[in-house]
Amino acid sequence: MKKVAVVAALAALVPAAAFADAVELKYVVQPPPQASINARAAVPWVDEVMKDAGGTIDIKVFYGNIANMANSYDRLLNGVADMAYGILGPISGQFPKTSVATLPFEVKTSAEAGTALWALFQRGLIADEWSKVKVLALGAFPNVGLHARKPIHTMADMKGVKTSVQSRLAGETVAALGGTPITMPILDVYGALQRGAIDAVAIGWPATSTFKINEVVTNHTDVPLAAEVIYQVMNKDSYAKLPDKAKQAIDAKLGPHYDALLGKAIDDNEQESKAFTRSKGQTIDELAPAELVRWRQTAAPIVDAWVKATPDGAKVLAAFREEIAKARKAK
Repeated sequence: MKKVAVVAALAALVPAAAFADAVELKYVVQPPPQASINARAAVPWVDEVMKDAGGTIDIKVFYGNIANMANSYDRLLNGVADMAYGILGPISGQFPKTSVATLPFEVKTSAEAGTALWALFQRGLIADEWSKVKVLALGAFPNVGLHARKPIHTMADMKGVKTSVQSRLAGETVAALGGTPITMPILDVYGALQRGAIDAVAIGWPATSTFKINEVVTNHTDVPLAAEVIYQVMNKDSYAKLPDKAKQAIDAKLGPHYDALLGKAIDDNEQESKAFTRSKGQTIDELAPAELVRWRQTAAPIVDAWVKATPDGAKVLAAFREEIAKARKAK
């Protein structure tokens, strides 16, 4: 991926000289600049924070050339980056309780997932898992469905289908439904589908456009097999060294504010990705009601196993469902 560094354009808002003594922060993201999560959420958030900080910080956004999805969190902890975006999948073992949002058939929209996860964080139910970093936002790519080289309408159609997955729980769900889960970096999925090394990929709709998946598949099954948790975090030492005005600017925009930007960007892009896919003459299928019940029932033991294996699993799941219900009611 082309190495690009973009500094938020604030010249009209803050005089250039004001940045002479600004603290420089590296914000590492993996999707390309045009990806919705960057263009509509991360970069606008950076713009807002820098404006409010009044020239005390200079946040530079780097796309894919400092870290990848697998090592983004570690690069942040090691101080290579000051801020970082990533998905939970590659490091989900470190965040068992936060993974509640990835369970099959639990989440419908990114907006509700972000609201629920932040509520759990504020309630202290998952905060211990994030003690090493300063959390800026938590959210999810919902509705991790199937994007395949052949139609998938039933569990029989899933039998033996080699499916790329981004998380352990998604892999377990695919396996329970009869498929063969294969874990690989998202950047390798396009080529693997093109070569026929895999038959399908289980990802959220926004990723199909970001990574051009609908160029190499023609069939899409709109079923919420899982969700993929996303995080936006900051190195604690980097934050501690900032002047008070910069800290105040960041604190005023994290949590619900950033989550709202992310949720809208992802949900809007999901609808746009579906519309684009239909415009190309590709098929988007939904499972028949009885078949959907069958898939949900088949996946239920995965949820039960997660509850048993996760510290306070039953409490976390109950709280998450409670917060999801609140978010849907408030919509």
